[in-house]
Amino acid sequence: MTRPTLRFSSTPSLFAALAAALLLLAGCAAPSYLVRVDAINDPASAPALRTYTLASGSKDLDPATLQFREASALLRNALNRRGYTEAPLPADAALNITIAYGIGQPETRTVTFSTPVYAELGGGRVQTVTKTTDATGKTSTSTQTRIIPGRYERVGNDVTTSTYTLYPKHLALSAREANSLTASTPEIWNVTAYYQSASPDLRGDLPILVTAIEPSIGENTGRVINVRIIEQEGRLVREPAK
Repeated sequence: MTRPTLRFSSTPSLFAALAAALLLLAGCAAPSYLVRVDAINDPASAPALRTYTLASGSKDLDPATLQFREASALLRNALNRRGYTEAPLPADAALNITIAYGIGQPETRTVTFSTPVYAELGGGRVQTVTKTTDATGKTSTSTQTRIIPGRYERVGNDVTTSTYTLYPKHLALSAREANSLTASTPEIWNVTAYYQSASPDLRGDLPILVTAIEPSIGENTGRVINVRIIEQEGRLVREPAK
C-alpha cells in the first residue's frame, strides 16, 4: 500500500507569507514599508529659524536635474507642513537646508530553512474470515474487515535555499544658518532616513522616505527610531512601528 507523505513547515517566514496572502485575499492587506529615522537638533537655535533655501548636499546631486527638482518639491511640501517657509531670495533665508539622497551597494542575502517531512507508517486493513456450521450441517462464511490506523512520523527534511537582493536607500536633510555659511558653520538640525527594498528604483521610494522623516524635521528623536509607512486609499501614512 502506498502511504502519503506530508510536509509540515515550521519556518516562521512561511507562516508570515501565508498570513499575508490570506489578508490580501480578504481585502485587508495594504503595502507597508519600514524606515529607520534619526534626527538631532540644537535646541537653542532650531525653534527660531524658519525661513530657508534648499541646496544640494552632495557633489553627485545636480540641482538642475529633474530628479533633484522632483525631490525638492516633495520636501518643500513637507517643510511647509512643518511650519517652514521658503525664502523668495537666498539672501532672505535664515536657514540653508541641504538635500542628499542615494542608493548604496546592493546586498545579496541567502536564507536556508528546513521543512520536516512526515509519512504514515504501519496501519492497514485486516480481514477476519469466520466459518459457521448450523444444526443441519450447512456451513456459511462471513468476512469482516478491520482498519488499523497508522501513525505519522518524521522521516526526513526538505532543505530550501532562497537568495534575494536588497537595495539600501537614504535621504538626509541638514540645516545651517544661511547668513554665516562656511564649510565650518555648525549644524542646527539634521534628519536622516534609511530604507531597504528589493527594488533598485530610488525615485519611487523617495515619497516613502519623505513621509517617514516629515514629523522629525527640526526635532530630536533621541535615537534611531523605526517608522512604518502604509498605503491607505492611494496615500502614504506614517505610523509608529510596533
